[in-house]
Parts: sequence; structure tokens; C-alpha cells
Amino acid sequence: MPSAKRYRREKAALARRGTTPFKERTSPVRLKKLGLSRSQAAGKPRPNEPSARKLFSASNFETTIYTGTFGDPSHPPRLITFWADRPTQVRGGRYMALTRALREQRIGADEFRAKVRRMRPIGGFRPLDDPRAVLALIQVTAPSDIVFEYRGRSRPRRSRPSRREGTR
Repeated sequence: MPSAKRYRREKAALARRGTTPFKERTSPVRLKKLGLSRSQAAGKPRPNEPSARKLFSASNFETTIYTGTFGDPSHPPRLITFWADRPTQVRGGRYMALTRALREQRIGADEFRAKVRRMRPIGGFRPLDDPRAVLALIQVTAPSDIVFEYRGRSRPRRSRPSRREGTR
């Protein structure tokens, strides 16, 4: 465990190179990429700035999902767009990523149905889980009508290298 004096010395050396220690880099850098100022990302907003928690819990993100029930005239399948907070927007984006995977035939209809049925309601709406209805809505929906899509991780997770026979 380095001493406080050594930590300050190494931190100053990193600052001269334009970076920060890893433990100070993880959360603020991620939040800064989301459009926060340096003080908001560090968790110490200026008096005229909202905190990151208030900013992300506010309903200022638009989300688009397919909802409704196939064969139910009172709740027909349709595309809806509503204002939501960031966690709701991320769940909506994950749902739309599943619909894109269904359209591109990367997942099957049964897998799509099972994954969507396990999802919690998004903004108080049940996402449409019928693959035929989703594919029909994709055909008639203009891409400009879809407001948000969540793409997931920017980098795929790295797998461990496999061990060769006879090595430890």
C-alpha cells in the first residue's frame, strides 16, 4: 500500500502526462463521456449545475418502443414515444436492440419472445413480445420515428485465453 506522500507524487506525475490514477478515472470519465462537466462527473457540481443524479433521474430522455397486444382491438400493436429517465431509456434501447436482432435474424422468434416476456414494463408499458407483430411494425415504421437505440457495450468483453495442454 503506497503512502499518501507517494500517492500524491505519482498523481502529480500522471497529471503532467494528462491523465489520472485509475481509481479516480473509472466513474468520472464514464460520466464525462455522457456529457457532464468535469465537476458534475467528479460528484461535486458547481452551484449553478444540477448533480448527475438529478440530471439522469429527470424525464428528459425520449424513448421509443413497440407496445400493445396482437389480436386485442383495445390495445393494438403500435409504436410509442415517451419521455423517460435514463434507466428507462436504457431498457427501451435494449428492447429495440432485441427487435433489431430479430429483424436481422440473429435471434429466433422463440428466443425473442422469451427475452421480452422476462423484461419489466418500460415506462409503465408492456413491450410487444409477438415476433410477427414486431416484424410487421418494423416494416411500416420509418427509421426516423425511432428516437433512441441502445447499442450496449462499446467493446465486447474479452474472453480468457485458452490454456494449452501441458502448461500450468
